[in-house]
Amino acid sequence: MKDSATGNSINMAILDEDTLIRKAIVNLINNTNDLNVLIDVGTSEELFKTLKDTCQIDVLLINVFSSISTTITFLENMKTKFPNIRTVLIINRKDPGLIGRLIDTGIYGCISKTSEPAELIFALRCAHHKKIYQNILFTEALYWKTNAARKPEPINSISDKHKRLLVLLWQEKTTAEISDEICLGVSSIEKMKQYLKEELGVKSIVGLIKYAINHNIISVDQLSLN
Repeated sequence: MKDSATGNSINMAILDEDTLIRKAIVNLINNTNDLNVLIDVGTSEELFKTLKDTCQIDVLLINVFSSISTTITFLENMKTKFPNIRTVLIINRKDPGLIGRLIDTGIYGCISKTSEPAELIFALRCAHHKKIYQNILFTEALYWKTNAARKPEPINSISDKHKRLLVLLWQEKTTAEISDEICLGVSSIEKMKQYLKEELGVKSIVGLIKYAINHNIISVDQLSLN
């Protein structure tokens, strides 16, 4: 049997409402050489009560609650009350926006329920060494957060020529027609469109037009033009 007092084991706590799944995970973890489950409970109340009496926990593994808001509140409380315990989540949904919200609570990894056991063990070891387990779920969530946080360029910084381009796009002008209107070459028009998409954080011409309407670049009078 592993002796947690020797300091050679990573001491674990597991929180999972489903007893059968929790016991299976406990069995998996305890069959590794360097992981040792000291606490396995089914409710957050039990966990907080037990943690007060056990100061040796390194990593906490949680099977995410059915309510995401409850999960986030719990994680925030954990960070406040037990800041030295690193948390890894088991999650059923692969929604980058949702995982992005969970990342904000300071978790060290997020594992899908379809993951292989070896991946879970590796994530727990990463957390113990204070390293984020950056699997595809974590990476996609970070990418989503970066794009969601990106602010469109202030409208005043868009040149009159760019504003004119947006109006002509709304009027369904071809690139050649826009080239004649603005007196620039076709390749320059394409570069202008790409520049606007990148700077305004949109992916398509439709996105550019929506931006123009939302920021009053295209007026009511111009909307009636064909």
